[in-house]
Amino acid sequence: MGIEEKARELAEVILDSEIYNRYLQAREFMIENPELFAKVNEYRKRNFYIQNSPDINKPEELRKLLEEFDSIINNKSVREYLDSELILCRTMKKVNNILVEQIDLDIDFL
Repeated sequence: MGIEEKARELAEVILDSEIYNRYLQAREFMIENPELFAKVNEYRKRNFYIQNSPDINKPEELRKLLEEFDSIINNKSVREYLDSELILCRTMKKVNNILVEQIDLDIDFL
């Protein structure tokens, strides 16, 4: 069995997982509420920018962001969406880390 086929097999396992199904259910609720979803996506976009920008005061900017979006991120359905997305992303990161740790690839130049 080739690498690509195994990758597809792994994707199927992920697609069939409780973690992914929880995420899909939470996302479906968001899609059904477009105004709320737009606000959530604005929060996600700005949070991503803060987390990945080296030139800003992260704690202060995150505090401001949390204050601005407090009513949205404390909504039970939004919290479920954000939490399920985070769990799925962490799972994908673990899978990626396993691959990177097992494969002897010379990336010391980084």
